[in-house]
Amino acid sequence: MISTQKHSELRSTVNVSISEGVYTQIYIALATAGSAFVTRFALLLGALPAQLGILAAIGQLALVFQPFGFTLTRRGTSRKTIVLKLATVGRALAIFYGILPFLFPRYIAIWVFLCILALSTSLHAMGTNAWIAWISDMVPERLRGRFFSWRSRSSWS
Repeated sequence: MISTQKHSELRSTVNVSISEGVYTQIYIALATAGSAFVTRFALLLGALPAQLGILAAIGQLALVFQPFGFTLTRRGTSRKTIVLKLATVGRALAIFYGILPFLFPRYIAIWVFLCILALSTSLHAMGTNAWIAWISDMVPERLRGRFFSWRSRSSWS
């Protein structure tokens, strides 16, 4: 009975992860540092060359926060919960991009935008680390290669 329950939980985790991988690719294309949409939005806000340089560096700078993801997974009780919280908050911050021009003058909105983007990207860096730990717990070592193959294939098709 326990084996069947574990198998069902694994299947559910794999299916959810593959579906989430597709959504992640769409999110990356539309709302993360390096996206043509995000760069164009920064230009619409009047980004100066220095601000565009910061925008270009945000993705790499956010990787500094990956050890915090490791720390959260070591101290937390449920890696799945940690992943869900980090991903949800990180992605929800993108909603605020569109309202910035209505709340702030352009010269302030660009800085607020860069701060929100940096926070979102940092949360994603922490969440990615936690996600790898969670998947490593869930997917047996003998199936991991197939799992990552399925997820990569599904994310790009």
